[in-house]
Amino acid sequence: MIFTLIGYPVEHSLSPIIQNVAFSALGIDARYFISPVQSEGLERAVSVLRRDDCGGFNVTAPYKIAVMRNLERLDKSAEIAGAVNAVKNEKGVLRGYNFDGDAAVRSLEESGVIVKGKRIVILGAGGAASAVAVSLARKYGDSIKIILLNRTIENAVRLAKKVRPFTPVTVAGLKKEVVKGFLSSAQILINATGVKGEEEIFGVISDEVKNCKDLGLVFDLVYSERTALMDAAFASGAKVIDGGKMLVEQAALSFRLWTGAEPPREIMWNAFSGGLKRNIVLIGFMGAGKTTVAKELARKTGRKYISTDSLAERRAGASISEIFGCFGERRFREVEVQIVREIKNVKNTVIDCGGGVVLNPDNVSALKETGVVVWLYCSEEEILRRTLRNPQTRPLIEGRTPDEILGLYKGRERLYRDCASVRFDTSALSSDDTVSRIREITEATVWEL
Repeated sequence: MIFTLIGYPVEHSLSPIIQNVAFSALGIDARYFISPVQSEGLERAVSVLRRDDCGGFNVTAPYKIAVMRNLERLDKSAEIAGAVNAVKNEKGVLRGYNFDGDAAVRSLEESGVIVKGKRIVILGAGGAASAVAVSLARKYGDSIKIILLNRTIENAVRLAKKVRPFTPVTVAGLKKEVVKGFLSSAQILINATGVKGEEEIFGVISDEVKNCKDLGLVFDLVYSERTALMDAAFASGAKVIDGGKMLVEQAALSFRLWTGAEPPREIMWNAFSGGLKRNIVLIGFMGAGKTTVAKELARKTGRKYISTDSLAERRAGASISEIFGCFGERRFREVEVQIVREIKNVKNTVIDCGGGVVLNPDNVSALKETGVVVWLYCSEEEILRRTLRNPQTRPLIEGRTPDEILGLYKGRERLYRDCASVRFDTSALSSDDTVSRIREITEATVWEL
């Protein structure tokens, strides 16, 4: 089954890696693509997506509202929000849903900030702003006050009509002369414009935010980078959250809609975090092919390559065999922990990890935050065939019997499984095939509609 994201532009999206990692983790035979669609091609694109092998699709800017006229049915969530961000294909009949609002409310509540009783300023009146405003209004009613600020006042007025039955709402233009007055009393500020702050008006907003005494939270739906608005919020002492958790939550709800399975939220979050850094982390027992695959993957994708074993050797000024021989495995593991901690902030890198890196729980946590963790494994017969060719280069197995080597592997197998989001059996795969499989999951592939 295939799924995709339509919008323009979409090349920056992390939805493919989030969904493809989730499909892989649950063993679901599915693939998620991106489909850049120009406005004149929207109707034709939606028509193509009725095909039998397409289970549904997500919708992003600028089509969350425009796509509605091309769908046969709307879920109540989409009707209320007046926008669609997820569509299910029911045998050629397309039903639209909106998960933005629920995902945004969950992100706000998980931030620890109390929403009830607050004065909330929302920037924007498009599809995302509509879903967020309506969901907040329906959940918190007249215990909150919403102020909608938008460039096009007519769009804000239309959104206010959806909000007003539940919550007091004020509408104003997104202009310098009015922004200051509304922001001075804001307690929660939500940027749902999709604009990262390059425009002049956001300079005014950022300056005002720095001086807002009552502002407790700034929620910027942008997730790909830290914006000027976020910097201003940090300077004011307000709590800041970006759109990352909202993106992952709406992805999880879309996943459940399409597959009927409970979404693996932690794995999806780790995929998102790793996707932001563009890091791929390879783990696995010795002989699984990590080093060969990692170097080839780095070469083909333009990423840097680092090896935790090589970094440990450089740090110790000795080979791994010498470290084990002179200082023992314990000393090597201590150095390894330091290395894993230090590489957490690298970007655009393929990280080739030593086989025992998963023995330390701190390493596991750090690797999950560092990138998309891929476990390469192979059959027991293949483990022995590969490792026993040159046992002298592997100090941990030198002098061990085949049964002892397999015992070592079995003792780590569960740790590898728990650490990884994706796994591949390399027993019958060439290094080129393994690289191709990893790229299918970790890269956004365009499906032209």
